[in-house]
Amino acid sequence: MLGGEGFEKLCFQLLVNDGKSPRFFGKSGQPDYGADIISEEGDSRTIYQCKNLRAMPSVAPIEKTVEKFEKEWLNQMELPKPIAYVFCCPHHLKDVNDNVEWTLFKDEFRTFHRDAAFGHDETGPG
Repeated sequence: MLGGEGFEKLCFQLLVNDGKSPRFFGKSGQPDYGADIISEEGDSRTIYQCKNLRAMPSVAPIEKTVEKFEKEWLNQMELPKPIAYVFCCPHHLKDVNDNVEWTLFKDEFRTFHRDAAFGHDETGPG
């Protein structure tokens, strides 16, 4: 199994292969604000959080990751707002996306961040 850094490098390379221009965000020991990779095209940017999890995550850890991003990035006025936030893990998240608790969380999050998109359920196949 890849370590955390190896998984980030894999995600980075997949973005490059997809024609995107990613860059790693921050350095070891610095705050990452819930972002590992940023891909920018013109004035728009997408933030990627890479989690190399052994088992498929339940709703709670994903919510915690999204809430960290909201608190540390979205609520900071000096950080640019992304068009999308992508949670990357080595598992298909269909079961999580079908979860009622997750659906309620996404709906509540969108109350405050209207343009929020959550992974493959809204941005393409997973």
